[in-house]
Amino acid sequence: MEKRLYTEQDIRAIAARGDSSFVIGMNDIITPLALDAAQQARIRIVRSPDSGAHHDHSETTRTRLPSQLQSGATPRSAEAVRIDGRAVEMQPFPFGLGRPEMAVSAADVVGSQHGSPIGAGFLSFHKGSFPWKLTYDEVQYVIEGELHIELPERTLHGKPGDVLFVPKGSEIRFTTPSWAKILYVTYPADWAE
Repeated sequence: MEKRLYTEQDIRAIAARGDSSFVIGMNDIITPLALDAAQQARIRIVRSPDSGAHHDHSETTRTRLPSQLQSGATPRSAEAVRIDGRAVEMQPFPFGLGRPEMAVSAADVVGSQHGSPIGAGFLSFHKGSFPWKLTYDEVQYVIEGELHIELPERTLHGKPGDVLFVPKGSEIRFTTPSWAKILYVTYPADWAE
């Protein structure tokens, strides 16, 4: 029996339709953020022992599945993975910054391709700074060098081993006086879409 994974995005889609309940299988996984979103939206999550609950019940006894599932596709189950960070090949940053001298490079390593609601990857850049607006929540772990996150009201200084958190909606400048390599973790995983 395939487990299904439901995320906050799925619950928000259900809430947008005005549904008040959602039926999931006994073995399905619903993320903690999805449970919080359901509680906030007053959506009742019902676990059904019937593995066909997603497809066999009428609209009066269950809500429709989120749009990406209505075609009969099932959400990808999350899978455990191990990434050898030393073997990750960094690529030029795909977003035009107009700062080629900074040699900004990145590599996404964990994301929705693994069924994960969060993403992770590496970013490195050389001396300089560039502006960025976060449309997602992000945690940065400084691996090497020095990372400064300039916010309107203050600057966060990160050295190897430091963890920085920047909330969604923040307008920042990524800065380094020398160079920096970080591991970033984003929510949601598909932050660039």
